Amino acid sequence: MPINLSYESDIATLNNAAQPSSNDENYRSTPLLYINSHRIPAHLATLARPNQTLLDFLRNTLHLTGSKLGCGEGGCGACTVLLSRFDKSKGAVVHSTVNACLFPV
Repeated sequence: MPINLSYESDIATLNNAAQPSSNDENYRSTPLLYINSHRIPAHLATLARPNQTLLDFLRNTLHLTGSKLGCGEGGCGACTVLLSRFDKSKGAVVHSTVNACLFPV
């Protein structure tokens, strides 16, 4: 399940905008999530909690039940998802697999 995780402030930086400050109207702390090539609406993305795992967010908030909770320790691979993010230093999208049962949203 491809998951792209970014933040609105990263997108503004990519567009050669000034580094956002806490008073900048372009700065947002809402995660910008794309799952299976579809952007997750902001009202759902804001439901992500700081202490929540990605697996819990996918299964319980978005009702995407393809990834399973197996061992809960990252050893079995039942919760493995593909995470894509833009690496500013490389100027390219970097893909990696993560154990969603351990990875925070």
